[in-house]
Amino acid sequence: MKKLSFDVRPGYPFSESTLEFIQGAVVQVEKASLMGGNTCILSGCVESGGSATDGWVAINGEVLPFVGGVTQPYVIIVETATQKEFFGGEMHDYYLDRVATFGTADEQFAWADFKRNDPSNGVLARLDTIERMLKPLMGYDVSGTTYYGSWLFWGRPAGEIPDGWEAVPDAEWKGKIPVVMDDTDVDFDVVGEMGGSKTISIGQTNLPNVQLDVVIPSSKTSTTDSGGGSSLTNKITTGADTDEVGGVTGIKTSALGSGTALKHLLPYKVVMFIRFVG
Repeated sequence: MKKLSFDVRPGYPFSESTLEFIQGAVVQVEKASLMGGNTCILSGCVESGGSATDGWVAINGEVLPFVGGVTQPYVIIVETATQKEFFGGEMHDYYLDRVATFGTADEQFAWADFKRNDPSNGVLARLDTIERMLKPLMGYDVSGTTYYGSWLFWGRPAGEIPDGWEAVPDAEWKGKIPVVMDDTDVDFDVVGEMGGSKTISIGQTNLPNVQLDVVIPSSKTSTTDSGGGSSLTNKITTGADTDEVGGVTGIKTSALGSGTALKHLLPYKVVMFIRFVG
């Protein structure tokens, strides 16, 4: 910022350049208004009944008094010159008074674009609120280690991850979906607990509780083939037949399947977790 030093001896040179210097310092201070954007309301300018009150606005870094009136779509800057007599009797425009007001001109600004700065919740206070809101994404430090409590889904290729972000390197999350904690369910009552499987094998205990009827002949089957020759090898005998196999307590069917595990994936779309690293 520009500063004047008055600790000069034998005196202080006051000239046009001094005034230009002072004006330049004021302009520098005005630029702070850009924190509110190119068009913002600093105070006043309250709308009611189709009109707006007087106030203060900032346009492109210039702080201006606002002359209110009937609300119109556009705001303009009006410059009024005041003449003063120079040495020798010449009159010149020395004082330029600039104000903002409603109207139309070659240079105009949409009234709808003027955003209000709330003195009780200014820019810095809002930034503080935003930082607290984003704290889970920005991470927090514990004994020199940064922890991230929240991540974002990223549905684009890894090569398109924005600057300041990275893919979450936590291998424990690869190929898994999140489940909301439920402290009433022992499967989901601890944050970070893992479980589940892509496939499931069906055991006997998982089969339906049913019985299959196997028909057994009520009398012994024939022990010879149609030609009266050798004994049949694939037969079931009952009764007091000498070919009957003794000690048989039951029969078995052929294997129903091969025991291949079932896939039980829900419909899904693959995404990535990304985190903010600054």
